[in-house]
Amino acid sequence: MIEEIGGRPIKQGESFQAAFIVGYFDSISEIRQVYDQYKGHTGLEVTESGWKLLK
Repeated sequence: MIEEIGGRPIKQGESFQAAFIVGYFDSISEIRQVYDQYKGHTGLEVTESGWKLLK
């Protein structure tokens, strides 16, 4: 789920300044693993088939 701060959903062609990765985690190490996986991404590509984060 990608949402701009303030809760407004991001639509194709729009831009955002910050994003949250939301999920359920069983441990702190799992949270760190997900954080490390996505840190440093600075863009988002949104198409009709879905979205992906870009470096």
